[in-house]
Amino acid sequence: MTLFMNERIKKLTQRLELLSTSLDESLQAVEADEEVEQKKSSQELARKIADKIAADGLSVEDFSEEILSRLSKEVPFAHGLFYMRQQGGEAFLPTARFAFYSDRELDGFSVGEGINGQVVKDGKSVTIDTIPDNYVHIVSGLGKTNPRAITLTPIMQEGRSVALPELAFLSQPTEHDKQVVDSFCTLISNKIPILQEA
Repeated sequence: MTLFMNERIKKLTQRLELLSTSLDESLQAVEADEEVEQKKSSQELARKIADKIAADGLSVEDFSEEILSRLSKEVPFAHGLFYMRQQGGEAFLPTARFAFYSDRELDGFSVGEGINGQVVKDGKSVTIDTIPDNYVHIVSGLGKTNPRAITLTPIMQEGRSVALPELAFLSQPTEHDKQVVDSFCTLISNKIPILQEA
């Protein structure tokens, strides 16, 4: 009897392990499918935003403002800055702001200088979620608060950064938000040369 019970317990254990493995594989497949769908959704939304922006006939400032304005309708950032690389140089200057308030004049930066400069040098997006109290404030009629996160996403062209949107969020941006911004910055890069040639 004991031998029979031990054999049954062994078979049940093997079946449970097999079911557990099968369930884990199914969950991983579902998560992978969801990730692919989310990325596809992000790319479609980014394309929809980028398609609405025409660079022809716009000044650098108007183009930059258009980018921040269009992005703000789909990505929930509280304020943003847009920097553009100066032709033939290493300097990036602010060309637009969205819902941004500061007591001081905005500074530009050079490639490799500070966080912004390092991001454009590396050509990789960065999300900063530990922000010092005096770094920047989001101001509204009700008061002011610190952002919970800032994203820096370089706009690349032929392997080099040509522009940089800096977006401040009141809460952590979702993976979807970051994917939309990344995809958008890839799509919009081909419109920047039109501006620089004008």
